[in-house]
Amino acid sequence: MSRPLGALVNNTEHDEDTKRPLLGGARRAGSRLRCFALGAVALQAALVITTLIVVLLNYHKLQNLSLNGDSNPAGYKDPRRCSTVIVGGGIGGLYMADQLARSGKEPSVCLVEREAWLGGRILDKVFSQVPTAVAGMGAWRFNENHANVKALADRFSVPYELWNFAAENKMEARGIFTNSTDYLRKMAFPVFAAHPMLGNMSDSDLWSYVTSPTLIQNASVYPDFGSYLRDKLSPEGWQYLQSVRAYEGDLFEVDADSYVEFSQLEDQDGPNQYRPLEGMSALVRALTASCDSAGVRIYLNEPARSIGRTEKHTFIVQTDMYYIETDKLVINLPPLALAKVEGSIVEQITQQLAYQSILPEVAMKGVALYAEAWWEKLPEGVAIVDLQRYVTHSECLTTTLPYTGRGPNGEAVLHTIYADGPCGTHWQRIVYESKSSLDAAVKRQLSYIFPGAQVPDSMASEYALWDEGAWHFQKPLTGFNLTNIEDWASQPIDNLPVYLVGEAYNRRRTWSEGALRSAKDVLARRWNITSEYN
Repeated sequence: MSRPLGALVNNTEHDEDTKRPLLGGARRAGSRLRCFALGAVALQAALVITTLIVVLLNYHKLQNLSLNGDSNPAGYKDPRRCSTVIVGGGIGGLYMADQLARSGKEPSVCLVEREAWLGGRILDKVFSQVPTAVAGMGAWRFNENHANVKALADRFSVPYELWNFAAENKMEARGIFTNSTDYLRKMAFPVFAAHPMLGNMSDSDLWSYVTSPTLIQNASVYPDFGSYLRDKLSPEGWQYLQSVRAYEGDLFEVDADSYVEFSQLEDQDGPNQYRPLEGMSALVRALTASCDSAGVRIYLNEPARSIGRTEKHTFIVQTDMYYIETDKLVINLPPLALAKVEGSIVEQITQQLAYQSILPEVAMKGVALYAEAWWEKLPEGVAIVDLQRYVTHSECLTTTLPYTGRGPNGEAVLHTIYADGPCGTHWQRIVYESKSSLDAAVKRQLSYIFPGAQVPDSMASEYALWDEGAWHFQKPLTGFNLTNIEDWASQPIDNLPVYLVGEAYNRRRTWSEGALRSAKDVLARRWNITSEYN
């Protein structure tokens, strides 16, 4: 999960429908009549004895609810009962809750979420000065063939628009600044440019070449996809390919076979991208409202501390405040977040090789508000325009992008950082030094990629580090491909109604579409819900 620096605007609002029960009753007033004093004392004694009996019975109940092999909770926790509990409020978990409640197949559905917001890795930031520029601190957009995301938007009448990046990226590598990949190759990577076969290939032809069936069938003998690329393109060619791609993490320690499987699925997505007018969090707000109206009980700021089984062979989810017993369990946590939860059920999942084969990718996002769009007022060849990506790995900003929309006084929003791979890890090391040092680092790096520009201080900024994985691939040479993980996650523990839902457990990795497909897959396999309930 992200650890935002600064106060991000929550992408949902939700009031808990229950409060922690009071311990003990209101203080009783003394009797005015002396003749009733003895009776009052006796009554108070009886109440004390009754209270002690209730406490002992509750303690015994909590002991019976205790987890086999797991620690008992410290202090009093409010016991709850739900037929299905969903741990994690990402878009996949919310969709599961909504459909289970609306189908009538589960009499009570509860969802616990550790953060103050719902949506997981869907998180947006809006600066009040530019309300039309919704900055995506998590998921940005969806593709034209992402049928489940589009269906969700259509179901709730969430308006969306075409959101394609500008045709030409601005790029920097090895001190060369250009809009042309040919020029970048010749000037920054001359050895690769001189290659008799590969040097004159377009970027798309290079990618087709390295993913061709003839070559890729032997990719499994390489320790990772980066090693495969270095062999087929030369180290210089691999570095060139890295420099022109916005997502560099793909080209390092990722399993080659499963990445090709991922890439082939990506090719089916179509060329056009879309985005809700109010950001991807508009889908979360609509889905949350639907869960509310369907009767789903949602508990925010309630991290699952342990998940285990009772002597009655039901499950227990323990949070800071609650002890929730359930018959079925849906876990909507990415692998690294799941590993932080204790309990016998979690141990049975995390000890499996399938779980251990999933590779989280760290990513960092940053956004800043400026008094004016200074980047579009620079000289030709240096300036960039709205939705034009500036791709550079030299200073680890990786992707910088101006948003559309301006404030009444010309205020503008710049997406300063979108970094993954080694650059994501770079930000992970320094992100918590201080907000001011982070702002200063961004300003220095912007000054480098916009040579000659007098980069102003920002009016405000926000950052989100997705240190538990912004998206997921597969670790090299584990023997598990994407389809294997999808099948395993639908019931990771034999003969137990425990299910994993999320992008990390679906073939359509990296996208919200994968999270929704994962939820629909489990609904179909385990509840026989194959059509959507509105």
